[in-house]
Amino acid sequence: MADRVRIYPGFEALVESLGLTHAAAAPEFSRGELVKSTGTSRVLRFRDPEESGDLYYLKLYRYPHLRPRIKYALRRSRARVEFDALVWLQAAGLPGVVPVACGSHRVCRMVHSSFLLTRGVEGAKNLDQFLPAFNELERTPTWLDRKRQGIKDLAALIGRMHQGGFYDGDLFFRNILTAEPQDPTAPLPWWFLDHPTARVISPDHPAARHEATAVDLACLDLDAARYVSRPDRLRFFLAARGASSCGPEERKLLGKVHEVCEALQQKRDRKQERRRRKGRSRD
Repeated sequence: MADRVRIYPGFEALVESLGLTHAAAAPEFSRGELVKSTGTSRVLRFRDPEESGDLYYLKLYRYPHLRPRIKYALRRSRARVEFDALVWLQAAGLPGVVPVACGSHRVCRMVHSSFLLTRGVEGAKNLDQFLPAFNELERTPTWLDRKRQGIKDLAALIGRMHQGGFYDGDLFFRNILTAEPQDPTAPLPWWFLDHPTARVISPDHPAARHEATAVDLACLDLDAARYVSRPDRLRFFLAARGASSCGPEERKLLGKVHEVCEALQQKRDRKQERRRRKGRSRD
């Protein structure tokens, strides 16, 4: 039996006060409110019990079946992958949510449960929640400037991420946070979260980097199509690539992005159809 808990520097006292220094104790954590639940995971939101009152999220994974236990027996748990990704973003000076701790409870190497604790961002919303309200605002020249600057800033962050060799693999709008600044003329802030498929790819593997870049940009483009015009999406693509025009290399990548985007849409359609059939069968 093994408990593996990793704590980001500066949060040792908090993790101890929450009783999370042993991964086996995490599934029994019940503080705060439940914000999301699936068959094998839960997300809890709570405040720091001390004076700071900071917001935190605890993501709990459980592995009741043998296949996923075996899958993670010789590799990092999903929580550990996400934690390592957030640590990488912090080290690179990129705006990910702050990692606090992660842990895996293993028996004979097989993972039975794991957890990820992060510090939340006050007032932030997922991009797919923020954009509908933002698009309802009066479309003044200031509004248009802020939208295009936001696109440019986010693209620059994605470009820095890829230049450093970091690829998310699940870069949908739900995994990007933003918030309305107090100053309505200020640029939109950005934060990244949830990186269960993230990986760092060496420059020695250009083909793998090309493929991973296409996947990240396709995830973004799939969601952006509902809110952002095609010209603005092309501006985003070029800004993320650090290119001023769509040359041969960019056109090749853009073709791959469209190919992956179509595959992602088909996968999303199949998932929605399964949900509809499941709903009809219950009726």
